[in-house]
Amino acid sequence: MIFSLSYFVYDMIAMGIEGILDISMMIHHPLCMIGLLIPMYENVSGNFCMLAIFLSEISNPAMHLRHMLRLSGRRYTKAYEVVEVSFISMYFYARIISIGPIVL
Repeated sequence: MIFSLSYFVYDMIAMGIEGILDISMMIHHPLCMIGLLIPMYENVSGNFCMLAIFLSEISNPAMHLRHMLRLSGRRYTKAYEVVEVSFISMYFYARIISIGPIVL
């Protein structure tokens, strides 16, 4: 959880330096930091917090691969389509279906 918290701090600072920090990230990053700090400070529900982190990050490899394929000019290939469907499926299942009962 400390590693994830440090990532959110780093990412927010880096986005600010790069000039790409928008209002949605100004809301998202501090909320995630608070969501990680509370279980560490209170020493409760760390297992649920770790499960929520896992579920919310499981689609990231497909998201990044999709972006790399797009940047390398392979936007209209079968590989891109497979990765995009994988990303959307994992994102929908993990962040919309699975994570709700865990964080509530």
